[in-house]
Amino acid sequence: MEVRQYFLVDLDAEKALYSSLASEFGGREAIASYNGKSYDLPLIRSRCVMNRINFDGLDLPHLDLLHAVRRLYKGFASYTLGEVEGRLLHIRREEDIPGALIPGLYFEAVRSGDLTTLKPVFQHNVMDLLSLIGITAAAAGRFDAHEGLPARDLLAVIRTLTDLQFYGDAERIGCTALCTPAEEGWTSLARHRAGLHKRRGGYAEAAEIWKEWIEQAPDFSFEPYEELAKYHEHRAGDIAAALDILARAEGRLEIARALHDHYVYREWEASLRHRKERLLRKQQLQRREA
Repeated sequence: MEVRQYFLVDLDAEKALYSSLASEFGGREAIASYNGKSYDLPLIRSRCVMNRINFDGLDLPHLDLLHAVRRLYKGFASYTLGEVEGRLLHIRREEDIPGALIPGLYFEAVRSGDLTTLKPVFQHNVMDLLSLIGITAAAAGRFDAHEGLPARDLLAVIRTLTDLQFYGDAERIGCTALCTPAEEGWTSLARHRAGLHKRRGGYAEAAEIWKEWIEQAPDFSFEPYEELAKYHEHRAGDIAAALDILARAEGRLEIARALHDHYVYREWEASLRHRKERLLRKQQLQRREA
């Protein structure tokens, strides 16, 4: 790996530095950073505007690993580069200068003319780049080494694949999930898996997931009952089955309300009653027409 670090010795040479950096980006295909989208690139863009420099490279495709790590890895205490290095790469830097001290060291070195004090800063920057490579590899490997992930993390992988429009891969990983209903995120995972099938017209597959949700989820939710009732009514054409599902939901909802009369239960009850009454009218109409 070849590393080039741009260093501004004379503040009056800022325009020359950014002009050189703009030339460096010429012919590049992408940018990788850690929090660069929110911090580094906006700063560079504003300085280029002030210096009237055309920097087309700033519009290249940008992989900001901070966002990727936040999406794929849930539950970290923080997402600083140091924390992520420790969690993903098992690295703890020894004798590394804290990033917060670097601006002060830089201005002191420029004022004094003694640039030897900045050697740890350049070493720190190289370590940052090496970490970017390692974190990129770890994040990419998340899509392959997903077996045994808890529901919360597996859902993060599937959502990322869905957002990237890799629907087939998202479905494949979802189907091989070995999570248990008691795990945090299991319900959200079931919802997302069913939504994937529904989006692609796989209503029968989605129905199986809604059934699994109803049978295995420890807590009551009207959502899978409602979705399954819709499936029976609109896809399977079986109003009796839809009414049966709503009757089961009615019984579970009655128990849930007896334990804790939460406002959402009242909303579910109103929705259930409306759907049930409409289905009964539809059923009576079909019988008269028969």
